[in-house]
Amino acid sequence: MVNLTSAGTWRAPVDELIPVGPFTGQAALPDGVRGLRLQYLVANRAGTLNVADGWASFRVDTILDHEVIVARVKSRSLPRLTPSSPAA
Repeated sequence: MVNLTSAGTWRAPVDELIPVGPFTGQAALPDGVRGLRLQYLVANRAGTLNVADGWASFRVDTILDHEVIVARVKSRSLPRLTPSSPAA
């Protein structure tokens, strides 16, 4: 997510960052997939991933400039991916 809220957003250099939020996000989960955990990479913290009725949802309390949100999920029906060995 990117925060573009500022009178000078489109002019460089940006000299003011205005925190915005809260926001909620959601994503539909395919059958057999369940949510496990949520990580906010910019804020460097774990979050709560709520799963109900085939949907995963989360809340972002505030964004100063940007945030990267990673949802870890688990599937009962998809094969587990493993690294392959380089070709000899």
